[in-house]
Amino acid sequence: MKPNGFLRSPFILPVAETYLGFASRSVLRPSLGPKSPPKGLYVMILTAVERAMRAHLTGRFNAPGDFNHRTSWNAMKDFDRILDQVSESCWARALDFVDCDKENLDESVLSAYRADFYLSSSPTKPGV
Repeated sequence: MKPNGFLRSPFILPVAETYLGFASRSVLRPSLGPKSPPKGLYVMILTAVERAMRAHLTGRFNAPGDFNHRTSWNAMKDFDRILDQVSESCWARALDFVDCDKENLDESVLSAYRADFYLSSSPTKPGV
């Protein structure tokens, strides 16, 4: 069984909650929710988390360079493809910030789920 809840990781949840708070006052329709999820926001967050993990992969900080189209576009396309597979019910759980115990989120779910979706730009190889 694949890990569940990777969008509620402590690396993702606080950032998403902050920016979605601003979006809640938007007049754009349809409003963001499980039927019209904020995929772009999550693509950006996941790309940033991927870059941060790569920068600390060796245990020492290695500056990842600029966050721009050249360095991030492939990862963003991969994450967009992955998020296309997320079900409406998973989005509903991911966007439910009220019932989330932020103190006890399992940090391992991001790494475990990421292994199931190997990205060619990632320094981690499947099965490692």
